[in-house]
Amino acid sequence: MTTDNELRELIALADKATGRPWSVDWDSAEYNHHFNLYTEAAANLAPAIAAELLAAREAQRVAIERAEKAEVLADRYEEALQQIDNWAKAYPLDVFPEPDIKRVREVLAVAGITIDSVSASNMRHVIEGVERITGTALKGGAA
Repeated sequence: MTTDNELRELIALADKATGRPWSVDWDSAEYNHHFNLYTEAAANLAPAIAAELLAAREAQRVAIERAEKAEVLADRYEEALQQIDNWAKAYPLDVFPEPDIKRVREVLAVAGITIDSVSASNMRHVIEGVERITGTALKGGAA
């Protein structure tokens, strides 16, 4: 791709090709020679400049499209994170104080249940909920 400086040089040549031959004091042969050079330069540069501009516009369009998609994804992921954050705050200690784990272990043991199995069940419930929220967000649905 042509650099900015190269484009400026091409534009400068095109500027020379369009105005200067009309205001110089050359003899007819010299005038015709320079006129033909400038006209040819302008004719050759116009498509190159147009192609560069079109490529730049396409690159900008693609960048905008990607940015818009990224914004939609960011919004969806932020919503999912907000749901997980809300869930994390749903069981405050002032409402649900920490139990006496030693006492809980004793009570459960009488019923033939281990605290490990209860803890594992609770963790599965939590992680399945997180998986549901993140899975939906990653697949493109509302969290």
